[in-house]
Amino acid sequence: MRSGLSYVGEIPYAQAMSKRVLRSDLRRLVPIREPRLLSEVPRRVWTDEQWERIQLGFRARDMDDRWHLFAEGDRLFLHRSWLGDGRYEATFSKAADGYRITRVLVEDAAPRFPGGSDHSLCTLLERLIDRELLRERR
Repeated sequence: MRSGLSYVGEIPYAQAMSKRVLRSDLRRLVPIREPRLLSEVPRRVWTDEQWERIQLGFRARDMDDRWHLFAEGDRLFLHRSWLGDGRYEATFSKAADGYRITRVLVEDAAPRFPGGSDHSLCTLLERLIDRELLRERR
């Protein structure tokens, strides 16, 4: 019987996520084709500990996982897992109280990315970070 721990397949989440995901670990990544700068960024501040977890990234393990997320330097990249299409590139900056996103590029090429308002895209980005990288549900 599984305890209250989160699992990835049969492996405890903490163990599965302890290795940093690198761009070279992922196949068929396609960069953002038509980047658009969002006029809005998440207001949230991530702690130093959360930033360390964000930098580990997330690699989709099966068809139910829809996103690959990986960090390079101060940037977090989000790609769809099935086709490798780049959807977000978020730049983090160190602040006095933790880390903040200061710039977000999104894919703006229709029909590849249906888009939405800057607010809805910003909200989705924050939710993906919470759900896939921090395993928090908001």
